[in-house]
Amino acid sequence: MPDTLLVRVQGTQDPEEGGRAEPIWDAEFNALLIGLKRKIKTVSAAYTVVGEDSGTLICVDTAATVTLPAASADLIGVFVDIAVIADVSVTIDGTAGELITFNDIAANSVAFSTTSEKVGASVRATCISATKWLIQPMTEETQTMTVTT
Repeated sequence: MPDTLLVRVQGTQDPEEGGRAEPIWDAEFNALLIGLKRKIKTVSAAYTVVGEDSGTLICVDTAATVTLPAASADLIGVFVDIAVIADVSVTIDGTAGELITFNDIAANSVAFSTTSEKVGASVRATCISATKWLIQPMTEETQTMTVTT
């Protein structure tokens, strides 16, 4: 899929030529838009994220560790959302010191393991440099995310 979606226009955009740009809404264009879906992957065991997972929502339904690859120049911009979809403990593990999250610039892992605060917990992990992943909690205030350094 291309990185940029171009909208076709009909007519001219030059007012001196008496035209104006108007979108063409045809079946081909609509089919392209309808085909845009988010990738969903449910994991039931330990899982290691790969670059091709970028944009994927990883749903974890059993106690497990989701491991991020070591940050690298090739992975900059890769992001995944990781969600706990059962009453289980989940750890998101990175290479030592590569995670930036919740008042910590050199974390090793984050975990959701507090009783009655696990279901629905989630984070977005984005590789932001050749040496760091940014872990953004997407949780409610009643969900505890434990950070390990």
